[in-house]
Amino acid sequence: MPNIFNISPRYPFLDVLATYVIETAKEKDLNIANDIILLPTRRACRHLKDLFFKLSHNDAVLLPTILPLGDIDENGIASLDYENKSLDESKLKPISQIERNLLLACLIEKASEDEISKEQAYSLAVDLAHLMDTVEMEKLSFNNIQNIFPEKYAVHWQKVISFLNIIKDNYPKILKENNLINPIERKVIHINKQIEYWKSFPPKGRIFAAGSTGSLIPIADMLRFIANMENGFLILPGLDKNLSDSDFNVLLQDYPNSHQNHPQYGLIKLIDSLHLKISDVEELPLYKDYDVIDADREFLATNIMLSWDMQEDWHKLPKLKQDILDNVSVLDLKTNTDEVLAIACLLRKCVAENKRGILITPDRKIAKSVSNELRRWNITVDDSAGCYASDTVTGNYIILILKLIYDNFSPYSLLAVLKHKYTHLGYDKAELDNLVLLLENQWLRNHFGLDSLDDIISLEDTILKENEDRINSISDEKLSPDKKIEKIKQFKKDVLSVKFLLNKISEITLEFQNLMNDSKQYHLFDLLEKHLQLVDTFVLSDSNDKNLLLWDSELHMNLSEELSSLLKSLKEIKEKDTSIDLFTTSAYFTFISNYLASDSLRQTTGVNPNIAIMNSIEARLMDADMFILAGLNEDTFPSLTAEDPWMSRPMKSEFKLPLPERKIGLSSHDFVEFFCKKNVVLTHAQKVDGANTVPSRWLTKFEAIREITKLPFKQQLAKEVLSWLNSFNTDMVAHLYPQPEPCPPVFARPTELSATWIEKWIRDPYIIFAAKILKLEKLKDINPVVGVAELGTLIHDSLEEFVKSDMQTAEELEKLMLKKSLPYKKLQQIDFWDAKFKVVASWFVKHKQSLKNLEKIITEVKGEYDFPELNKNFKMTAKADRFDLFTNGTACVYDYKTGTPPKTQDVKDGYSPQLPIEAIIFNRGGYKDAGVPEHFYINSLKYIKLTGSENGKETVFDSDIETLLNNTYSILVEMINSYYNNDNPSKYTSRPNQSKVGHSIEEYSEYTHLARVKEWQGN
Repeated sequence: MPNIFNISPRYPFLDVLATYVIETAKEKDLNIANDIILLPTRRACRHLKDLFFKLSHNDAVLLPTILPLGDIDENGIASLDYENKSLDESKLKPISQIERNLLLACLIEKASEDEISKEQAYSLAVDLAHLMDTVEMEKLSFNNIQNIFPEKYAVHWQKVISFLNIIKDNYPKILKENNLINPIERKVIHINKQIEYWKSFPPKGRIFAAGSTGSLIPIADMLRFIANMENGFLILPGLDKNLSDSDFNVLLQDYPNSHQNHPQYGLIKLIDSLHLKISDVEELPLYKDYDVIDADREFLATNIMLSWDMQEDWHKLPKLKQDILDNVSVLDLKTNTDEVLAIACLLRKCVAENKRGILITPDRKIAKSVSNELRRWNITVDDSAGCYASDTVTGNYIILILKLIYDNFSPYSLLAVLKHKYTHLGYDKAELDNLVLLLENQWLRNHFGLDSLDDIISLEDTILKENEDRINSISDEKLSPDKKIEKIKQFKKDVLSVKFLLNKISEITLEFQNLMNDSKQYHLFDLLEKHLQLVDTFVLSDSNDKNLLLWDSELHMNLSEELSSLLKSLKEIKEKDTSIDLFTTSAYFTFISNYLASDSLRQTTGVNPNIAIMNSIEARLMDADMFILAGLNEDTFPSLTAEDPWMSRPMKSEFKLPLPERKIGLSSHDFVEFFCKKNVVLTHAQKVDGANTVPSRWLTKFEAIREITKLPFKQQLAKEVLSWLNSFNTDMVAHLYPQPEPCPPVFARPTELSATWIEKWIRDPYIIFAAKILKLEKLKDINPVVGVAELGTLIHDSLEEFVKSDMQTAEELEKLMLKKSLPYKKLQQIDFWDAKFKVVASWFVKHKQSLKNLEKIITEVKGEYDFPELNKNFKMTAKADRFDLFTNGTACVYDYKTGTPPKTQDVKDGYSPQLPIEAIIFNRGGYKDAGVPEHFYINSLKYIKLTGSENGKETVFDSDIETLLNNTYSILVEMINSYYNNDNPSKYTSRPNQSKVGHSIEEYSEYTHLARVKEWQGN
């Protein structure tokens, strides 16, 4: 009978195993140095070695041979005991991962009937390589692909099958011609040869295969062989002894009734292949007492995992011990932010109490966020998944340099590189920073259409002119003529320095620019080498060592080694001259970006030894004082089974490949292992990034069973954690910002406001405080988008010039608009302007011709009124789009709107006062300096919509004008008296009229963030 044992998930697997090996060796006077122990992961192997030292009380000891299962090289495990010839007589070299992906990508490109990019082909090649590994691990072959009948499937899958046939024929030939072999195929061969070798030459000592579920066929073959060896031991992890014979038979069913998502599926298949039942597997003898939870917890886990067709009366559970949940905590938290903070607090608790804590989650976002959160307490955690190379400072910088060229030197990419701490370009860093600041503020902000480096450089004359005009406009009282000349000279010098910097960037990137712009293909080695040389050029200066900058930490040193290894592999591929590594430079950008985004780097130094973050595979067989299972949401833990682009689910079933649920089954097994530990915390967030989530199926089933059995659930630790979170949240609430109500002294308040600013004053006084009193201005946009505002200004200016120049025809007006739009012509977003010009010009001329008794049109004139009757130092001004003066002494004031005209009620209520203010100033003689005769008076107001489907639509106010103007005047008088009252001036409250919020002034205010509107509104 096979030597097969089980270790319950309630016990520390490796400790039980190590103790058994040592104690049985003592009993039988065996030397454990002759023993071989095979475990599922390298981490488990390292941990077991530490346990042997611990159990030997740190005395010198010869350890057994401890290796990961399947990690057999060409010399095999047996070579440790015997002088034997190599297991791999053919000496075939395994093809490297990068070479295989490139080769498959090349075959995909050639075989594809549709046009496919190199980037797409490479992505498909990665998935195909994974499929090939799975096929080889399952001891299958694409030679059997004909067993899948194409006529059963859609045309897409028929094409896939045809293509796999091409791979079946061509790929092996290429490998054979180059004396190469697939890595998995080579590993399977070695495993099989190792088994054959042991048949003739059994190991001197015992051999233990422990902790594996046998989910991979070659590994399962080795496990079965070891179990049947005289001195072999197969030790299973967490075989469920609570399953019945009927459950056993259910789990043995094949597709479509397969239960690959069940945690025991792999183990049941394994022991069935040994012709055993669950009852035939004994527990591994214990040689010391362990403080573990009661076996009822394991029984509870069994019922959590039962499927619908296993024990239909699962809800009729026997009475369970009332304390089995005392060390289980479920944290059902509102948001993923709360979840991360709670986990970080738990791990910090482990550190403070000198206990071992492990966070287990497949969610990399949770893992990364917890790691960052722990830094607030200066704790660095060992994260088994590490971080992606692209997330490191150096990895990100390497991509930024290439992205700069790929984006054709867009202003944002240019600033991202120039502001980076690594960038020196031969300058002193302080000197470079000053030049970059000038480049950003004078060149890149408020200048549109900067689509290339040449566009940016060509701004030199424009910038010089703008600043010369600005300096000359300063009054001589503030700046003397000599000082102006000196200031202009200094600015010219600065501009030349910036231009020199830009030309330098253009020069050093010229080769890569040319490569990026052509469609030729180059060897990946050459492109990567040039890329890294370019990075060095950006970093180098007389005052630094690039190696100290780029490779200044353990993570960055690991990245350096990875890139060196990649260069070496690509050089070997290039020397073979197979052309599989030929990429365009733009495709190379995608290749290297994806490579760095998938390359994981680990930090091992400086981490806290008590805590760790692992995925469930890494955490297998590990022991700890606290296990935290996080991200227990459906499609996260267990994870969503991704669609395979190469095989559908039915095709995988017919081909005898594991179904996607197999991954869920392995996760389920891991969940049970951790759930049965003494101290376990399960966390779930009701919302992740604002989206509702569904609790994991395991949590849902656990809650259902707990309710049915009425098991006490004290949740002591959960309550403690929630109190921590509440203390954090209390601190946050205590510092919420109130609605701003600044009240500066009257002497600091503006004494002149235009009609536009008065509307802002009425709707949101805080804008006046920030802009006119604090004099805060938003930085101009970098490479701004040209849109409605620019279109409106252009149309206004064109109409003004059209009227003043006495033009007559729509064609003349349209030509004028086209002329003024020339600076924008290269921008795609204004392609629709020409059609708008035609419509506006046609309407305007017809409208002008339709006016009767018209005496005069006055456009774009400025007026003012200083309220002499109030005895206040305040003046309001307005610039009217247009006045029509009629022969009967009446006048009409217009406001052209390229956007949405104000609501009628808002005008009447005084919230949109622009036209009424212009009428008030007009009727009180405020435009006489602009040539408006005094005897005219306003009897109508008109808003005219220009452009869009309602072009020419008028909103007219021509009845009871006197009441409208009097109401507006009263509001203005009240505000002036209130805000300029020395005894009790009004406050500049942010958005005081909440019922009117929604206007563009509130919604698009430049000071919304400064006023913390969302915070005090509770959003």
